[in-house]
Amino acid sequence: MPNIKKYAAVNTKIRYLEGQLLSAEDYEELLNKERVEDILLFLKNKEEYAEVLKDIDEQSGDLAEFELLLLKNIARHYEQLLLYFSGTYKKFIKSFLIRFEISDLKLLIKTAIKGEAFHSVGHSLISFTKHSTVDFNKLLQSKSLEDLIENMENTPYYNLLKPFLEESTDRQLFYMEMSLDQYYFRKITSFIPKLDSEDRKVFKKFFGTYVDLFNLQWIYRAKKLFSISPEEIFNYSLPGGYRFNEDSIKELSYLNTDNEFIDRILKSDYFFMVDNIDTREIYMERRTKRFLYFLLLDYKKKEQFNIMEFVIYLHLLEFEMRDIISIIEAHKYGYTVEHSKQFLIRKV
Repeated sequence: MPNIKKYAAVNTKIRYLEGQLLSAEDYEELLNKERVEDILLFLKNKEEYAEVLKDIDEQSGDLAEFELLLLKNIARHYEQLLLYFSGTYKKFIKSFLIRFEISDLKLLIKTAIKGEAFHSVGHSLISFTKHSTVDFNKLLQSKSLEDLIENMENTPYYNLLKPFLEESTDRQLFYMEMSLDQYYFRKITSFIPKLDSEDRKVFKKFFGTYVDLFNLQWIYRAKKLFSISPEEIFNYSLPGGYRFNEDSIKELSYLNTDNEFIDRILKSDYFFMVDNIDTREIYMERRTKRFLYFLLLDYKKKEQFNIMEFVIYLHLLEFEMRDIISIIEAHKYGYTVEHSKQFLIRKV
């Protein structure tokens, strides 16, 4: 009964918002549009996207601007739903907004390392919100990477990033980005013990699965694509996995060859990530997101009046955004409808 009372209002809002998500028929119509401009016009007539896309020029073909607007739309929904929570749960929901803040910090760090002017990327930031822990107007006045970090003093990121100023330029971006990702995941994980028992149980399992997939992709790419030591691979993996605990991740990090790693994954519930050698590199990320998509649909059938309804909706909205971007990119490359479908998270 307490959970029904706690989630009644927010779930009513979520169900209304879910009704604005694209249908399978909408997907088919988007896939069959002949021009990108037609895709944008179609979306402008959808309630979910009408407001956020009202000022975009569909003739411009600026995919970066379009993607930024969709990301801002997701952040807007987090902030809308935040109003339905209080106390620890409000702080928990606000921790999800950190990912947008971190995305902006990564952009500013890249800009600094390239030696470009910060004001040139000001229009590309997501996080100018009242919930941001960073004064981005101040950061945009920075003159260098050192200046940027100093301007983060009195934020959670100052002590996190400052040590890497001593690293060589070619390693700074890697260390800073990985540390920011770790901070985000650890922040969310820190709230799990504070949730009510039902919420704690269901969210811990879901988020642990998310962590598993993140770690397996990270270890695979670190071994396959980068010259990274086993110690660093393990140190930049995340704690809190559901099927792969800390000892398992350490063991995977120290395996000598790619084939050993792949053999271990093939014997796990996540075999789908690596079972097709011909398409492993191209579709690994899509397969992990599709796995999560179907997992969320399964939760949707079973979980009511707990935190997962919030989690499910915002993940489905983000997956829809990713699919829209993939459809537009597929149009630009001249892919057939059937080929385009292979890049989608949602199966249509």
